[in-house]
Amino acid sequence: MIDLHCHLAYGVDDGPQSPEESIKLAQALSQAGVTHVACTSHLRRDKFWVNDQSVQEAIHQNLDQALGNTGPLRFKGAEHYLDELLLETCQQKQAVPFTNTNWILLELPYQIEPPNLMTILFRIRSLGYKLLLAHIERFPYITDHPHKIEALVNAGYALQVNLGSLSGAYGKVYQKAAEKIISGGHAFVAAGDCHRAEDVEPFILQGLAALRRLLGDSGVRQLTVEQPAQILGVDGK
Repeated sequence: MIDLHCHLAYGVDDGPQSPEESIKLAQALSQAGVTHVACTSHLRRDKFWVNDQSVQEAIHQNLDQALGNTGPLRFKGAEHYLDELLLETCQQKQAVPFTNTNWILLELPYQIEPPNLMTILFRIRSLGYKLLLAHIERFPYITDHPHKIEALVNAGYALQVNLGSLSGAYGKVYQKAAEKIISGGHAFVAAGDCHRAEDVEPFILQGLAALRRLLGDSGVRQLTVEQPAQILGVDGK
C-alpha cells in the first residue's frame, strides 16, 4: 500500500507527540503492508499547526534522526486546511506538495461549505497545483448532494476516502457516505489517516478488508497502490 495521508511526524500536530510514538506508528504501518507513506502533517493556522514549506526540512530531519530506516519509505506532504489564508500560502509557495510533484492534499472545513468553494479551488489550481481532497466522505454538505461530487470529479479534483470510514471506525454515517463514493467510482485514493500506532488495525487493516469486499483485489490495488503511485510519482508495480 502507498499511503498518501498519514500523520507520522512527531510534535507538530495531533499525531505522535514523541519520537517513540512515531517509531511505533512507522513499525505498525510496515507490518500492515504500507511500503510508501506521505507525512501529511496538518497545515491549519487556527490550531497553530503551521507545517508549511518553511519548516519541512526541520520536520523531516528530526523524523529521519528518530526513525532511520524504520518503517515505509517517507515522502513530504501536508494536509492543507481550506481557510482564508490558504490561497495566500499557495501564492507564496509555502504549500507543501507531495515530494517533488505539484499535488497537494487539501482538507475542507467540517461544518459549513465555504462560500464560492469551486471558485477557491479553481484559484488554487490556477497557481499550478493539483488537488487531492482529503476524506471527502466526512463533509455532509458535499456527500448529501451527489451532483456536488460529480462537479468536483468533472472539474478535475481527485477525491480521497479514509479506509477507517469504510471499516466503520468513524461511525455509520461516514461509513455509508464512503461506501457510496467508492461504489459510484468517484474515489481516486483510499488512505489511512493514521495518527498513532493504534489506528493502523481499525483504519488500514479493517478498512482494506472492507474495501476488498466492495471492489475486490483489483479495486483495492487501484485505490491504494496504482493511483497513489501516479500522484506520488513512484513505481506502482
